[in-house]
Amino acid sequence: MGYQWATRIGYHQVDPDRKLTLSGLINLFQDCGGFHGADSGYSNKQLADMELAWIIANWQIAVKDMPDLDAHVVVETFPYKTKYFMASRYYRLCSPEGYEYARANSLWILMNMKSYRPVKVTKEIWEAYGTFEDIFGDYDFGDRKVEPAQAGEELPSFEVAPYMIDTNFHVNNEQYIMLAQCCLDRNDTWDFFRCQYTKQAKLGDRLIPFRAAVDGGVQISLKDETGEPYFTGEWVKKA
Repeated sequence: MGYQWATRIGYHQVDPDRKLTLSGLINLFQDCGGFHGADSGYSNKQLADMELAWIIANWQIAVKDMPDLDAHVVVETFPYKTKYFMASRYYRLCSPEGYEYARANSLWILMNMKSYRPVKVTKEIWEAYGTFEDIFGDYDFGDRKVEPAQAGEELPSFEVAPYMIDTNFHVNNEQYIMLAQCCLDRNDTWDFFRCQYTKQAKLGDRLIPFRAAVDGGVQISLKDETGEPYFTGEWVKKA
């Protein structure tokens, strides 16, 4: 058992079919990790006072089903490995009875927000979070790295707005996913999502979406005006 948070699916988290959205799922996972940090003595504010923050590097998420509006759910997180300035966390979304809706693997980087350089995860910080069982060790999440496709369709660009910015003064990781998913077609089907964050977009930056076909699905990259990616995500059928 990992760190658990029991909650309920609200109206703002669902799509027109009254199902939890991917961005809603990401927010549940992100909040669960934040609550775990706060209960371990390293809240977002406490880390900020130390000029530190956890920055997401990538997500890998397998979805069996999405819960309905009003459903009671349990969100779990399991930090299971650290190396230098990196830490790996699993997440899981289940019903109170134990039905697994989704599982995720994630990689986080501990950053000094003043110098914006990675810093080593200390023994004190890691032991405060606790190390949990590698519960998904037998599941193949595949390659973490997501290479932007060489060819793709350029879509209309947009500017980073104030509502996209989080407490670290850059676009929140969930916002990239929500913005990229707006570039999908409604009939695109998927059960596995993975993404990579390459650099941080800030207020006033322009994001240029590119859509490309990949094996089993579609890739959406959000790039800057020089063609360098901020974010690359893939929605594919894996099962």
